[in-house]
Amino acid sequence: MTPDAIAKAAKVLVLARRERRMLDTLPADCRPATHEDGYTIQKEVITTYGEAVGGWKSGATAAAVQQRFSLNEPFFGAIFKSTILNSPVTVKAATYEHRKAPPKPGVALEVEFAFRVGRDLGTKASGWSENEVLDAMDAVVPAFEIISPRFHAIPFENPGSALADCGVNGGMVLGKPFRSEE
Repeated sequence: MTPDAIAKAAKVLVLARRERRMLDTLPADCRPATHEDGYTIQKEVITTYGEAVGGWKSGATAAAVQQRFSLNEPFFGAIFKSTILNSPVTVKAATYEHRKAPPKPGVALEVEFAFRVGRDLGTKASGWSENEVLDAMDAVVPAFEIISPRFHAIPFENPGSALADCGVNGGMVLGKPFRSEE
């Protein structure tokens, strides 16, 4: 993708997010053709949106969902800090774009476990081992992810668009953190 196409796709997604407006698809001239394109657009969405990322989601963790997205591994998406809420909280469905989506309006919730990282891992060229990552975990937090894409329907047919849209999330509600020493 060209830098102009990446910037255009990010602008379209950010504007839809800010205006709580839903899209059929991204315009053809800036629609991601690959997963890599989707992640490149997501990175630009984060920059263009101009808000701190409060966490990251991992989606399509089940093989059947990966298959629907034509993926062979889970995907990740940024969750903006302002969309992360702490329980107890009342969440209004009217706040989320996807509630208006045909054929049945509604907001999807997914029960999740969030993992709080207790220290900065930094970067490492070879990547981090499972034990190193587990050692950095500070707490497990029960959570609800609010699924609310900028699209009328989750774009299974164009997974790059779902990745560009920060993994189609609308937010997260966090419960009380659990630490093993408690």
